[in-house]
Order: sequence, then C-alpha cells, then structure tokens
Amino acid sequence: MQKTLTEAEALQIRLQNELAVEEVLKQTLLKSKEVYDATKLEYNAAKVSFDIKQKEKQEIERQVFDLEKNIAIHKNSIENNERDIQRINDSLLSKEQEFLRANATVDQLSSTFTAKEAELNEARKARSAEVESGIQGSLDKARKGAQALGLDLDVALNRVSEKFYFPQMNKYIEA
Repeated sequence: MQKTLTEAEALQIRLQNELAVEEVLKQTLLKSKEVYDATKLEYNAAKVSFDIKQKEKQEIERQVFDLEKNIAIHKNSIENNERDIQRINDSLLSKEQEFLRANATVDQLSSTFTAKEAELNEARKARSAEVESGIQGSLDKARKGAQALGLDLDVALNRVSEKFYFPQMNKYIEA
C-alpha cells in the first residue's frame, strides 16, 4: 500500500505541479491575451491613423496634381498671351510704319498740290492777263473801228447832206 500511496502521492504531487503549471500557463495566457489585445488596439489605432494619413496623402497628391495642372494651364495661357502680345506689337509696328509712309505720301502730295496750285494760279494770272490784253486789243480795235465808222458815217452824212439837204433829217441825225 505504501507503494500505492506513494504512487498516489506522486500522482497528487504531479497533479498539483500540473495544476500549478496550468495556473502559470493560464496567467501567462491571460497576460499574453492582454498584451495581444493592447497590441491589437495599438495596431488598429495605428492602422486607422495610417489609413487617415494615407487618405490625407492621396488628397494632398490630388491637390498637387490639380495645382500642377492649373500651373500648366496658366503657363500655356501666359505663353499664348505673350505670343498674342508679340503679334499685336508686330502688327502695331507695321501699322505705325504704314502710317508714317502714308503721312509722308500725304505731305508729298500736299506739297505737290500746293506747287501745282501756285503754278495754276500763275497760269491763270498769265492767261487772264493775255485774255484781258486780247480783249483790250479787240476793244481798242472795235473802238477804232467804231470811230472810223462814225467818221465814215459823218463823212457820208455830210456828203449826203451836202448833196441833198433835208431839214427833216436833222432830227434823226441829232438823235
């Protein structure tokens, strides 16, 4: 019996050792579960934080992309405006040169017109003097002719009145 008792005691000791190990394992499991839960909470918090940071990063990248796109659009617009300004400046320069040429032509035509007008006035004066002189000459000839006719008429009337005296003619002659 002693053997059974020793076996039973050995089993009892073993059972107590096993129970003690089980208790230690339970305690270790409980501590491990607490550490696991704390780590899982920390992991979940870190994951949520990472997801938030990832979304923020994606939003920032989207904003950067939109800003770069807007910058490219504005740069293109600026380049287009610069080309338009250059084209307008070239056109303006061309129009200014055309205007200067037109002014020079107008000035030249104005001087030519003034010279031609002076020539025309001189020609008019010369022609007017010629015509006036011609008219004066014709008038002088006509006067001389009229005077000659008047003298001829007087001579003829004197001859007629000398040959035929008609007192009634005096009233016509004097009138």
